Amino acid sequence: MLQLAGWVRNLSSGSVEIAASGTEEALRTLLDVVRIGPEGATVKQVITLVPQPTLELPHPFTVLK
Repeated sequence: MLQLAGWVRNLSSGSVEIAASGTEEALRTLLDVVRIGPEGATVKQVITLVPQPTLELPHPFTVLK
């Protein structure tokens, strides 16, 4: 378990948006998994941004609908 705070959601464009915080190691592992994607998916691009420090992320990590 990565012990991340944050969320993931599917966008109407077919893209996936993730906001996460955790240890550097956990975030690197998350990026490794995201770059591969789930079976049957094609990952074309991964863009990483540093979120605003005031952004409150839910813990534990959750899937938004």
